[in-house]
Amino acid sequence: MALTKVKAESVDLNRANSESGLRMPTGTAFSGTPVEGMMRNDTTQASDGSASTMQHYDGSAWKNFVNVDLPLEMEYLCIAGGGAGGSWGGGGGAGGYLTNFGGTKSVLTAGATYTVTIGGGGVKQTATGTRTVANPGVNSSISGTGVSVTSTGGGGGGTLIWASNTTEYPGQTGGSGGGASSMRATGVGGSGTQGNDGGDNGGSTASNYPGGGGGGGAGAVGGDGQGATGGSAYQAGNGGNGLASSITGSSVTRAGGGAGFTYGNGVASVGTGGTGGGGAGGRFVSETNGSLSSFSNSVDGSTNTGSGGGSGSANPYQSGPTIYGGDTASGGSGVVILRILTSQYTGTTTGSPTVDNSTVPGTTILIFNGSGSYTA
Repeated sequence: MALTKVKAESVDLNRANSESGLRMPTGTAFSGTPVEGMMRNDTTQASDGSASTMQHYDGSAWKNFVNVDLPLEMEYLCIAGGGAGGSWGGGGGAGGYLTNFGGTKSVLTAGATYTVTIGGGGVKQTATGTRTVANPGVNSSISGTGVSVTSTGGGGGGTLIWASNTTEYPGQTGGSGGGASSMRATGVGGSGTQGNDGGDNGGSTASNYPGGGGGGGAGAVGGDGQGATGGSAYQAGNGGNGLASSITGSSVTRAGGGAGFTYGNGVASVGTGGTGGGGAGGRFVSETNGSLSSFSNSVDGSTNTGSGGGSGSANPYQSGPTIYGGDTASGGSGVVILRILTSQYTGTTTGSPTVDNSTVPGTTILIFNGSGSYTA
């Protein structure tokens, strides 16, 4: 006679909030012969406030699972405002560029507020204003318990007061240095403290004068201005290139240097800004007896990249009103980017940063284009 077997009801192991789902074997210390890979819940041991402890058998001994609280960690990119271009001079230097992305993360304190300050770009000098040393960029920073980061504003470009041809302000020191002024024998670019130096002006001769030096970028030094070669081409140096970061999930280049001012009759080309937002330099093309014939204006550094502005003229010809090359250009404002595990993100911010929690799975990215804060 055939045997009849009675099959028990199948158990759905994927039931949520049900006692019928998969449960770990629970009891006092294990007795018997364990096999590698076994898992159980030992009620004779406590763990992190629980009355029992999860454990597994590794082939030779029972090992307890340990509850580990991950530290609150943050990665950042902090860029200061870029310097303004000089008058008849050098390009503005990029703002200081500081980051720990891909390195040692900053440890935050739960409940602490971290203040983010965004530095503005150096403000340009206009043709109707008083010419003096070019304005530097403004510092950007992140500050709070256990975290103190300050990026230095970019150096202003060198300035030459052409009306007198005797007064010169050199390229200024900054996060990256400003480029040297145009048309001087001794023009030297400013030093970069968190980036690169500004370019020199190449030197002058009795009949030929150099263009202004390019401002330093986060990734490269500013180009040197060149003297005339085979004609009246006083070529400016290009701005130093910026630096790329993938902190937002894709590679973006920021903090390029501004280009110097080009004074040339015919063949000199406009100086180009460094990659990442550096402003192009202005160019005076030709003049006859003090009358302006043609020029191109300098260009501001790109907003929220910390890039330097290009150099223009903003200078009267001798004692007359004519302007060569338009105004100088302003530096670009800075930016701060924070990157936090989504599981640790509190959602408490001020200043309306852009919040991205989808581009990099498991990560929340805060982009501050204006000052604000984050509370851990």
